[in-house]
Amino acid sequence: MNDYLPIYRVDERYRLVSLGGERQAEGWNASLRSEEIGDGWHANIFDSLSPRDEVRLIEGPATFSISLFIQGSGRLALEHGQVLDLRPQSLFLFHAPHRTRGLNHIDGGSRMLGVDFRFAPVLLDTIGLHSLGCLVRAFSDNGSVQDALLIRRPLDGGLLRIAEDVIACRMQGAARRIFLQSKALEVLAHVIAFADGETEEPGGLTHRERQRIQHAAEVLRARYSEPWTISSLARETGVNERKLKQGFRRILGRTVHDHLERTRIAAAKSLMTEEGLGVTEAALAVGYSNPSHFAKIFKRNVGVSPSLWRRRA
Repeated sequence: MNDYLPIYRVDERYRLVSLGGERQAEGWNASLRSEEIGDGWHANIFDSLSPRDEVRLIEGPATFSISLFIQGSGRLALEHGQVLDLRPQSLFLFHAPHRTRGLNHIDGGSRMLGVDFRFAPVLLDTIGLHSLGCLVRAFSDNGSVQDALLIRRPLDGGLLRIAEDVIACRMQGAARRIFLQSKALEVLAHVIAFADGETEEPGGLTHRERQRIQHAAEVLRARYSEPWTISSLARETGVNERKLKQGFRRILGRTVHDHLERTRIAAAKSLMTEEGLGVTEAALAVGYSNPSHFAKIFKRNVGVSPSLWRRRA
């Protein structure tokens, strides 16, 4: 690894601070919400946009973490290890029994959105997972070095929903802590199930069809304001309607309609908080011509009306 790169350490609140302590990774730290949810457990929610490439060497303490990237583009690697591509909808598992250094390369212009759960290492013994080597076979990419583990696999529909639920959660206090603990354990259960071979891989679809389904999901995320139907999306992406509906359920864990609806609601929330749009303006901007219909869908997804959510946000 390049010895001339800036070196940062991870502090007790999971912020990045240079080893000399004179500077911080301001953009990343400002985007990070870190919460202690148990004895040695943390939930970290991140949402950042880097205007240019950011390359850092990062040194951190012994840890066991599972990171769910909804969006993101870059590369991750342990020192002296294989570089793994960071792509949208990726799951990374990292375990180091001692201080470890690695490379983080974030592509300029990419939005990093996701959730990271950090577990106390003693938890592994508590649940009987004494060795993490059994997990490697369930992951498609392996960048491990000696006893430090860094592995990656695509994010399936169930884990994607968990990440989105955590980001959307508006609970406070004890209720929020219990909610986040439950989601952390749910993520851990999914990962253990991968190793046990208890989860189903998307079946009934060719590799090319799976790629087209992923492309269709990206099209909806990028062009959510358009009046999409199953037939118009099928024509746009070159996959027949039956395979399109089947693929969304198997790969993303939701219907095409649900995916578009969630994408629009997430975009509307961003427009109201980051750009200051009103409820009606946000509704029109994301593709709803009827603000009342938008309000009904927003409440069904978020739990409160858009006007109340906007005042609280």
